[in-house]
Amino acid sequence: MKASTLFLLFSLVTWSPPLPAEEPSKATYKKFAEDILIGKDNMVHRWSANPTISLFNVKDGNGAAIFTAIVDQVNSAFAPHLELKPIGPGDNKADIKVVFCAPADYRKIAQSYGLKNLGHEDANGFSWYNPTHFVNRGLVMVTLDATITPEVSQRFALRALLHTLGLIGTSKTSVESILDESNSPNIELTAADRKLATFLYTHLPAGTPRANFAKIFDKSWGP
Repeated sequence: MKASTLFLLFSLVTWSPPLPAEEPSKATYKKFAEDILIGKDNMVHRWSANPTISLFNVKDGNGAAIFTAIVDQVNSAFAPHLELKPIGPGDNKADIKVVFCAPADYRKIAQSYGLKNLGHEDANGFSWYNPTHFVNRGLVMVTLDATITPEVSQRFALRALLHTLGLIGTSKTSVESILDESNSPNIELTAADRKLATFLYTHLPAGTPRANFAKIFDKSWGP
């Protein structure tokens, strides 16, 4: 009886329910947004019109399903400010090309598009922009392999697609995001990602310099 009583007391003292995750501060959100939206040239880049998008080089069902899933997510998150317009597969007239390939083919295919800085050879998003910093072309490269699950490939593909739309960087902040630098298994855009997309396409003109970012954020991000 004494042992049972001691065990009960020990349990009551040491167990407590998990605390809810603490909401990041506005300063943390500002760092998160700046990390992702300001390019290496210290400028904002974004589209001025709804880009067409086409799927290339798919040899199995996973690529087509991933393509549909990421386009649907982006269109839901960016609406009504930006909409991806899917066109037929393999259409070279597409503004954004989404290319799936085997790992062994990644480098050769990337180089065929004129790329020299290839980035991570599992997935990457590349964009080209005009002198006024409007994006006018995008390329998403994603490897498909038996060792990579469809969920991981979808996460990679979604991140890469966002890079072509003006969400250029990644963030080490505590904000939960598909673009954080953790190894999270998340394959969905988070609330912060959706707010970031709206903020970019409603408050940040193409060519906004880093020096003006903080003032715009403080005025327009909201609570």
